[in-house]
Amino acid sequence: MISIITSLYKSDKYLPEFKENLRKFASELTVAGVSFEVIVIANEATKEEENLAKEFSGQNWFRFINVPRESLYATWNRGVREATGELLGFWNVDDVRFASAILEAKLLFEAGAMLVHFPFYIKRYLNLAFL
Repeated sequence: MISIITSLYKSDKYLPEFKENLRKFASELTVAGVSFEVIVIANEATKEEENLAKEFSGQNWFRFINVPRESLYATWNRGVREATGELLGFWNVDDVRFASAILEAKLLFEAGAMLVHFPFYIKRYLNLAFL
């Protein structure tokens, strides 16, 4: 079992893309026959974050926990305590995760890896104002 932990706090602007990515991610892992769970922990959940919980509540791989505001690290620790998987990963709501990377990580762990860290892209945007 693989556990993916996501912390939310005032994340409304990221939720539409996150939900789309989550659906695709979950579908690909399900088709691949991988046992997984996504644990979403909302700090003082907004209406949109509560709607996320309602949208995915019928999925057996989805868990939503609403907590009073706490630090990111406290939320991650809470997620680790709640996780039932042998493998853990984190997904920030403003990031994109790919099922193919999870499948590769699973193979690496099965081959004896203790930690898997994948390459990533950082995109920066500049706003230029001309006077």
